[in-house]
Amino acid sequence: MTGKPFDIRTLLEQSEVEQIYALNENPILVQALRKVILMPIYYNGTIPRGQAAPNPMLNWVMGFLASDPKATDEQIGKEVKLRGAATELVAYAFGEIEKIRRPAESSPKETDSR
Repeated sequence: MTGKPFDIRTLLEQSEVEQIYALNENPILVQALRKVILMPIYYNGTIPRGQAAPNPMLNWVMGFLASDPKATDEQIGKEVKLRGAATELVAYAFGEIEKIRRPAESSPKETDSR
């Protein structure tokens, strides 16, 4: 993205910002969300955990071709370009989410348990 930097926090409620702080404090959850959200865009028929052999129909291009065997080269190319653009946009959004970090001075304080 080009131009003046945009701070997404201007669109978010403070409660939403707090939830993103919490999300970024859990890198395993961030990675899991990245996988789940990006998987339908660029899943390439790799062998998932627990599967003995690759299923070529899991490859989104193969699935696209199977769903529309009469697709022209132009239609296939358009779909590939759209998936590429979608992947870039989602990756950009995750980059923006990862920039939203809790300021050091407002880290959660340990509470006294009495």
